[in-house]
Amino acid sequence: MPNSLLQSAKEVILTEAQAVTQLANNLDQSFVEACVLIQNCTGKV
Repeated sequence: MPNSLLQSAKEVILTEAQAVTQLANNLDQSFVEACVLIQNCTGKV
């Protein structure tokens, strides 16, 4: 059981790492524009 738990954890982490890499590769100017819009909001976000 401990080995399968460890293997599962590694697979999940690698899958999430791939997703984060894809997210980073898809960032573009629209991300910056969204950040600026949020930054310029008044009140609580």
